[in-house]
Amino acid sequence: MFYTRIQLKTSINLAFWIGLRYLRTRNIGRSRLINWVSFVGLLLGIALLIVVLSVQNGLHRQAEQLVVGAAPHAVLHADFATSPTIAELEGMEGVIGVEPFVELYALLMMRGISQGVVVYGVDSLEPHLKLPIPNTSRMADVDGDRSSLDALIHGSWMPSAIAPSTFSLTFPVVKAGGVVPKSGNFQLAGYSDDFVPGEQLQLVTVRVADLLQLGVLGPNQIAQRITLSDPWQADALLAGIDGVRTWSQDYAEFFGAINMEKSILFVMLTFVIGLASLNIVSGQAMLINSKKSDIAILRTMGAEPRVIELAFALHGFLIAIGGILVGLVLGILISGQIMHFLQLLIDWRVIGSFQLFDMHPFLQPWDIFLTLVVAFAIVCIGVLRPLSLVLRTNPIDALHNPT
Repeated sequence: MFYTRIQLKTSINLAFWIGLRYLRTRNIGRSRLINWVSFVGLLLGIALLIVVLSVQNGLHRQAEQLVVGAAPHAVLHADFATSPTIAELEGMEGVIGVEPFVELYALLMMRGISQGVVVYGVDSLEPHLKLPIPNTSRMADVDGDRSSLDALIHGSWMPSAIAPSTFSLTFPVVKAGGVVPKSGNFQLAGYSDDFVPGEQLQLVTVRVADLLQLGVLGPNQIAQRITLSDPWQADALLAGIDGVRTWSQDYAEFFGAINMEKSILFVMLTFVIGLASLNIVSGQAMLINSKKSDIAILRTMGAEPRVIELAFALHGFLIAIGGILVGLVLGILISGQIMHFLQLLIDWRVIGSFQLFDMHPFLQPWDIFLTLVVAFAIVCIGVLRPLSLVLRTNPIDALHNPT
């Protein structure tokens, strides 16, 4: 048993020494160039994958923050909005407030421009008002003067230069005889920079009392908006209450699409790592073919084939693992500075519905772990596949025909 351990240790040391020797030597022809190409390919592939994953995580987190900043954290359906249920919600730890709320669709018209919008009906406009009235320096007293129908426009879709002081909203109202339109003229009280990503329509906020005054809805159609101190705990906190729908449930498809995009990009970028592993296959095969005489000498000296295979495997793994680790470190470093690089290259701030430079990329431990596992699995195939050439080498032929 003791002799076996010494023999095993000696074999591993021999294989490791041979692998390092082949890695350092320059007399291996084109195999050295291919090894460098493999190393750089793995490095760039891993770094690119890490950067893309961090950006996708940042976009996902930013979308969540935008949703919880503008959309309700949770909504209690009107059919379940009884006084005992509302009182129970108001007494729950983590619930900041419960207020009347409705969500409707309407047609907004101003100066000949028509736009489909989502209308939020809330109890008070004051918490949602963040930007001043266009072309003025004052903030509207939206809850002080109830003589006018006030509304807030969210996002930056309507330039302040052309925004009028009033506009109309037309709502479809279901009556016994069918659907009839209900219109009302609203005073533009100001803007809010909050918006809901994933919504195809723009957002306008009005008072529930004004909607009741217009006859757009009845008192029994008013739901309750639930505001939480920690919106990310909405599902766990409100799981036992009937009729409650959280923001994560309302926007599950939107966030599912973001996660699917991240998964697709991950799969696509693993092909870059796969291409680099093909170079490892070529480099290993060329190295083994160029070292047939070394293999023959080692075989005639009594070296076991598995020791020789281990030597070439260590040579390939040192290149692969080096490329993976350097690429991982480089990707993490670039991820922390990617937004600064973009600010130098891009002079505009908005892409689609996201404030680009307000996004903060970050990496999750699971992303790093999955990247390392997938990359190592791919390079294992590239390193181990050519080792069968060692067993095919005939020592007699290799010594008589070293080329």
